[in-house]
Amino acid sequence: MLIVMRTTVGIVCVLCVASWGAVDAAQVRLPGQMQQGGAGRGRPPSPASVPAEPQPPAVLVLHTGLGDIEVELLTEEAPVTVKKFIAAVKAGLLDGKRFYQVFPKRMIAGGDDRPRNQVEKRVAVDFEPGGEFDTQPAGRKGGSQWSPVLALDKTEDGKSVLTKFFICLQPRSELNDDYAVIGRIKSGADVAEKISIQKSKGEAAAIPFEPVEEIVIDYAEVK
Repeated sequence: MLIVMRTTVGIVCVLCVASWGAVDAAQVRLPGQMQQGGAGRGRPPSPASVPAEPQPPAVLVLHTGLGDIEVELLTEEAPVTVKKFIAAVKAGLLDGKRFYQVFPKRMIAGGDDRPRNQVEKRVAVDFEPGGEFDTQPAGRKGGSQWSPVLALDKTEDGKSVLTKFFICLQPRSELNDDYAVIGRIKSGADVAEKISIQKSKGEAAAIPFEPVEEIVIDYAEVK
């Protein structure tokens, strides 16, 4: 609506009054965003155009009978998945779980040992690639240095599982963009290798390459 006003000195002022309709706050309010009032406010950005908030540095510690494994979580490369993973760890979803597959000096798998099609929906999240299986992210420890990585297993429909993970002890470039890499081993790579060389039941076991002696994650924490 336009309102025309004439002042005593003959200056014409045109005021534009906009009638705002009711907006569902749930559609425009984002985490950490304060709602601003008053004239002249712009249209709130769409969720798709707002980048995920960076998470503070975090280190996952897996406490086992063979020693501790510390994992630097990739809060910059996979902020959404890491945030949800941290919540799962703090809820105790990895405590008491075990390493259920071992491949000598190559890989170990741990967490929920149930088949992919039996995982709970609440721990299955949309895929976010995160880091890589063969190179160190730019700006980290020289750029080209590689270190063992922790990645999440996935469901049959491609979602990442917060409670099923594996640690690759060797570069596996063929897995890039297929599994979500959410961490790099900060210390305890020797512990992971020690776990990997435990005697297994072989490929014909109910869980292929399941270790003969149980290796339990006593508890997991994030620092």
